[in-house]
Amino acid sequence: MNIAIETSLAQKAPTGMGQYLISLLKAMAEIDKKTEFLLFHSSATWTGSDFGANFKTVSYHMTGFQSLDIALRLPGLLKKHKVDLFHATCTTGAPPFSPVPVLSTVHDIYPLIASQNMSLKSRLFFRMLLKWTLKNSSFFITNSQFTSNELQRISSVPPEKMRHIYLAPCLVPEKNQRFSHDEPYILCTGALEKRKGQLFLLEAYIEALKQNPEIPPIIFIGPDRGELAHMKHIAAHVTDNVKFLSYVTDDELRRYYANASLFVFPSYYEGFGIPLLEAAAFRLPAICSDIPVFREIAGDYPLFLKHDKSLWVDAILRWHDDKSKSFPDIGRIPEYSWQRTAAETLESYAEVLGK
Repeated sequence: MNIAIETSLAQKAPTGMGQYLISLLKAMAEIDKKTEFLLFHSSATWTGSDFGANFKTVSYHMTGFQSLDIALRLPGLLKKHKVDLFHATCTTGAPPFSPVPVLSTVHDIYPLIASQNMSLKSRLFFRMLLKWTLKNSSFFITNSQFTSNELQRISSVPPEKMRHIYLAPCLVPEKNQRFSHDEPYILCTGALEKRKGQLFLLEAYIEALKQNPEIPPIIFIGPDRGELAHMKHIAAHVTDNVKFLSYVTDDELRRYYANASLFVFPSYYEGFGIPLLEAAAFRLPAICSDIPVFREIAGDYPLFLKHDKSLWVDAILRWHDDKSKSFPDIGRIPEYSWQRTAAETLESYAEVLGK
């Protein structure tokens, strides 16, 4: 097989989507030494890792606008390189026309669910790109059964044309990594945006802090997508116990996970939830939103809470008072691995190509 994979985000300082791609490609490299993989990217030059002799990079950079370059330049390169299958690894990454079969990964359809949180331009753009994906994809991979259900709800994609393949934690403790809890803190990771619920969490944390000034500091780690200024303004008028870090290296993030005392994940909507699996890998007690996909992927591991601020205030206070004794057993979470994710992805390639 000669497989092209869209990997633009697997470069430079990768965020969640980039970490997903890097982890997937590393696992593929371990499993498959024969297939020719072409790593298509929208940048002029490749700044990512070298995954092996059978992984070659191809730039489709032309105008500097990724969606336009996907439409105008990518199809010609697929034909030129005699590609058998193109894997669009982003929900809206499929070209409007393709000379080869397209397999698309759908991570979520959040812009359709909470359009009030997006500009009119962004909503229209997402709908147009999603239309390309739905029309031109031969097969769909989703990251959870929840996302498969969402995709079926808003489209006519038949069940036999999709498969959910679970992801895995991108960060796990290194061998012999030392854990230190001398200075306890609460950790929340993920881009600062409305759907992630960090503003809701901050307000609950401040209320808990008013009731018990001994509550440890809270650290938010993730790039700003519209919420940072407002959150900083709220925190600055109340406490200096709140810290914001826009980006840290993998090694730094491992240390933050390793030394945290509690993990919190207050999202309103997710297609999966890798940070929750990472928190489990570091054996952190966790509080998370009671949303369907977290119930699906996390088993009985975290303490699930509805988005009722009083519940979160009470949980934070209770966690501090009883030192997490009433929290669920950390070991009660399904096992996930990138090797399995990669193997099932490769199986899907073969299925689309009839091999």
